[in-house]
Amino acid sequence: MKIQRILLICLLPLVIAATDKGCENTSQTEGRQLEKNHERLIREVPLPELKTSQERLNLVKRHQRINNTSNLVGKITLFQEGKPIASFLTKGKPTSLNAYLTGQDQITNFSGGPVTTEAPDHDGTYGQNREGIFFFTLQEDAYIEWSGDYVWVDNVNLPLNTTASTPSVEQVR
Repeated sequence: MKIQRILLICLLPLVIAATDKGCENTSQTEGRQLEKNHERLIREVPLPELKTSQERLNLVKRHQRINNTSNLVGKITLFQEGKPIASFLTKGKPTSLNAYLTGQDQITNFSGGPVTTEAPDHDGTYGQNREGIFFFTLQEDAYIEWSGDYVWVDNVNLPLNTTASTPSVEQVR
């Protein structure tokens, strides 16, 4: 009897492993097929070697332009229910109300080990702000918060015509 139990205990994992391979479910089969298809596509259509990246160039240009703190002036138009309700010249660009100077988490060591908790803001308070932006007006240096739709441009001479249609390529050339 003891020998049968020992044999059963020793052979049971082998039997389970052998039968488990034969009982593959649909998602495993599809996963294998998907992986084989992807490997084939990589061989047949390899990624091109890019000499440059328009996405990266655009990001660099954007960061250089909006981080020009000496004289960045913009124009913001605020919308409510799809209609413009106010426009301002801005000193700098709009900033998210949920942008912070420090991380929002802090690691605190307790007797059980490190625990991640919410970090206080600079003013000692906790919590998130509402969704939206804030900006400073150019002439009055007024602080304005907005939680609706808006358009901001860094060219104050660019007219914002909300009723005009987009010109065709031929009209622009």
